[in-house]
Parts: sequence; structure tokens; C-alpha cells
Amino acid sequence: MPLLCSINYEISGLGIGYSPRKAVLTLYFVTLIFLFFGVVVFWSKGRWAPILFGIVCLAFILSARSFSFSREWFAVGRVLGNSIEMRESIHYALSLGLWFEMEAKNCDSVENLWSDFQLMLLKLNFVRANLTLQDGRREWKRNAALDASAPLSWSRHEYSLGEAFSVELAIESDALDPALFHHLSEIAAEAWHKSVASWCGRHSLPLRFKSCTRQNSPRKASQRGRAYVPLVWGQSASLEPSRPAMAPSGESL
Repeated sequence: MPLLCSINYEISGLGIGYSPRKAVLTLYFVTLIFLFFGVVVFWSKGRWAPILFGIVCLAFILSARSFSFSREWFAVGRVLGNSIEMRESIHYALSLGLWFEMEAKNCDSVENLWSDFQLMLLKLNFVRANLTLQDGRREWKRNAALDASAPLSWSRHEYSLGEAFSVELAIESDALDPALFHHLSEIAAEAWHKSVASWCGRHSLPLRFKSCTRQNSPRKASQRGRAYVPLVWGQSASLEPSRPAMAPSGESL
């Protein structure tokens, strides 16, 4: 009896809509059917086994659509379509990450690197981002018209590059599938981590917002294949520059 009760509540929790009484009666009915099939197979000495097996499979396929938990099994086209779209989105994010890592090689400051990173976030439909370093914190949002009460999904990523720092990314809760949001946030955060690690190692500078290379260095000019052009924000109504996070007193951190 405890085993039947356990199975009973497991079935009633699958979303089939069966009451505990109906679930138990259904189990009894299915058991009687298979008992009958077993007797027929034994009586026919196995000759009817393939036929009965085919009948059971056909009955299962015809009745499976009536159960809510099995409807997703038959939505093959939609599942494949979602998989292809997710793969394309991830491939696009990886391409943007590669661009950002290449751009970081020519960047002249951490502030401009953070500004370039915002373009990647904008392309991936993120709406908010926070970057916390040892010397401060920067906040970015996609536009000034963003509803403060809109529900957001956040993802926080912590790294260590001599000193700990963190990247927080947010997107509107209903804008992306949670699994895709997880993948995109991981790709974006990893792109930032790799880029700043390469930049700091290349210029032997700590990861600080104030860290900046010497603009007129002949060695730097000879190593650079092209001149760095920082991203200029404010040219579009959908873009807004990041700003230092404000302390409770109103002063910048």
C-alpha cells in the first residue's frame, strides 16, 4: 500500500489531471490489460507476441496526446526550430566576443574598454550591466526610458585577476529563454574577463578604471596596426553612456 500511494502521488503530480482515486484505478486497469496480454502470449506459445506488441505501441501513440506531459514529445518541429535559433544566437555572441577581444588589443584605457563592452551588451539585448572593480563601480542601462518597475533577470559573474572583480548582467525577464540568457551572459562575461586579462598583461597595468596607457608612446604606436577609435555614446536615442555608481550621499564611488 505505501508503494501504491507513492506511485499515486507521483502520477497526480505529472499534470495529467487525475485524482488519487482515478490514478489508482488506472494503474489497476493497465495491470489487468498486461496480465491479459501475458496470458494470450503464453497460450499462443509466443506466436501472438509481435501482434500484441504492435497493438500496445499503437494504442500508446494514439492516446499519448491526451496527456499534457507528453505533448512536448510530439512538438519535434518547434523543438528543432528553437534549438537552431539558440545555436545561431550563441554563434553570434561568440563572434561579438571575438571582436571585443581583438578590439581590446588596441584599446587605450579600461574606461574605453568598458565603453566598447557596452556595444556588445547592446547587440545581445542586455538592458542593464554593473561592473565592480577595486577602485569603483560603473552602471550601464540600455536607455533612459527603461521602466524601473520592469522585471529583470540578473546574472552575476565573479572573477579574480590579482584582485576580485564582478560583472552583473540583466535582461528583461520575458525577452529570452532562461537557458539562452544563461549562455549569452556566460559568453559576455567570459569575453570581458579574457579581454581585460589580456589588456592588463599586455600593458603591465592593474585592473582599474583609471588605468590608461601612454598615448604618445613610440613603442605603442609601432605595435599598433591601426589607430584606436573609442565608441562615442549619445549619437542615438537608444544609447546611453555608463556612469559611476552613486553613493548614498550623492557622491561618486
